[in-house]
Amino acid sequence: MIRVASHIHTHFSYDSYLSIVEILKRAKKERIDLLIISDHDTIAGSVMANKINDTGIIIPIAAEYLTDAGDIIAMFIKDEIKSRRWEDFICEVHEQGGMTLLVHPYKAHILTENLVKSCDMIETYNARLLPSDNRKAYNLARRFGRPTLSGIDAHFECELFKTIVELDFDGEMTEDNLKNALVNSPRKILISKGSSIVYVPLSGLVKIAKTGDILAPFKFIRTIVRTAVRSHL
Repeated sequence: MIRVASHIHTHFSYDSYLSIVEILKRAKKERIDLLIISDHDTIAGSVMANKINDTGIIIPIAAEYLTDAGDIIAMFIKDEIKSRRWEDFICEVHEQGGMTLLVHPYKAHILTENLVKSCDMIETYNARLLPSDNRKAYNLARRFGRPTLSGIDAHFECELFKTIVELDFDGEMTEDNLKNALVNSPRKILISKGSSIVYVPLSGLVKIAKTGDILAPFKFIRTIVRTAVRSHL
């Protein structure tokens, strides 16, 4: 059995100040085996984590990219993914030997059947979302027979490791074996407690502080409304 922690942001994201050192310290305490650090539109956080990692935890190169259909995490990649058209994005990830995770599918996504079927996994529990959105994500994965993963979506230290996935696994922890396990192994999603609702607006304030974009919260709400209207699932 291995313990997987997915969807964590660091100070390399525009809406987080979370320390990589603190993430690694907490991950070791939580006995994490596979740690997916996924900063917004950059692999810098996962690259830096690998450079300073002395815990033995596997940290694939990964990032959460904003595509024309919404956010998708690319993991086990080699370089930054340049495409933003979702079809080209997924092809580029797979060309690098990577995998895709459709995160929080009912938050700011334009959902289509082709998109869902093309992603390797679906995030069916996100610690920042309402139970109703997580239920819809779970039902979506069941409907299309997609493998599931939970997401911490941590931007602050207090949000770390609110959910962990335990995968049945007894082989050598090679990249190919881990990727195969993520898709095919039986799993159990462990949930301690969802993140407090205060952390979402706090992330918005961090984004304003780091980017100077005072319109960021309004742009986010506009995106939510537009994509809800245009989604088909």
